[in-house]
Amino acid sequence: MSEAASRFGHFHDENGRSTFRVFAPEKHKVVVHLTDTGHALPLAADPLGYWHASCIRLAEGSRDLVELDGRRSPDIASRRQPDGVHGASAIATPQRASSPGWRGVRIEDAIIYELHLGTFTPRGTLAAACENLRHLAELGITVVEPMPIAAFPGHRNWGYERTYLFALQADNGDYSDLKRFTEAAHALGMALLDVVYNHFGPEGNYSRVYGPCNPADADGAQFRLSDTQRSAACRATLVLASGGVSERGEMHALRGGNLSACRSEVARGGRIQ
Repeated sequence: MSEAASRFGHFHDENGRSTFRVFAPEKHKVVVHLTDTGHALPLAADPLGYWHASCIRLAEGSRDLVELDGRRSPDIASRRQPDGVHGASAIATPQRASSPGWRGVRIEDAIIYELHLGTFTPRGTLAAACENLRHLAELGITVVEPMPIAAFPGHRNWGYERTYLFALQADNGDYSDLKRFTEAAHALGMALLDVVYNHFGPEGNYSRVYGPCNPADADGAQFRLSDTQRSAACRATLVLASGGVSERGEMHALRGGNLSACRSEVARGGRIQ
């Protein structure tokens, strides 16, 4: 499988062009609408149910909506939702954190501080939290665990009702803020990111529009996939590994790319990344 075939949402191809890839296996027509210009970009389907098309490189912050069989909705693989979970998606390129020499924290040494970004500082942002990380280190904290930072409805939330796996909650800041926060935490010997992948929150959950979903599980909107589709979707899903946020739009926290493998590694005395 090529690198492009393992990614979805918006990304830049090897020629620097903007590419959209949408998973909607039972749809008959998929179009990306570039709302800033009014242009429409028809997508072509492949045998696995992915739809894709490329265009000239779009500017950061450009807005888009995905139309599936006549219904428009945000891109569920969006990297940013500046106007909330119901608004248009925005082009955003995650930035890879650079932490030379970072090797994680041994579980036996971990003193974990679960951090709610909305209440940790008056500003409630990653940038403000970054300015106060040293206080946690002086307190004796060895692992800082921001609560889930993926996009959720409203402005303040614990993060467990998120509806976009790939989008950083806009109230927390942008990807440059997340990069600086990750690097600052690593420099102080601390890092861990809390994530949730086993359910969606009900508000702003447009996965059922893309389908196919189990009707009896409308709020959770779990996809019904063939083994081949499931394998392809898993390879395209957000990868957990060390280092912050990759150039491929992946928020990295735990080493290995597999939660079960990470838990096994920690049980064997592995390191928290």
